[in-house]
Amino acid sequence: MYLHRLLLLLLLAALLLLPGLIELWLFHSGHWLTPFLIWALLILLAATAEWRQRHHEL
Repeated sequence: MYLHRLLLLLLLAALLLLPGLIELWLFHSGHWLTPFLIWALLILLAATAEWRQRHHEL
């Protein structure tokens, strides 16, 4: 039950970060790979949370 709340919270955080990430990607003079690394980190966190939940259910 708590895992679903955590995944929902991560989804909401991703939706809130999306406009900032797009602006950073298009108009910032930094490295082009930064938004992709942030999204990969969010996906990795969600996958880790799901894996731990499945591992504990066994």
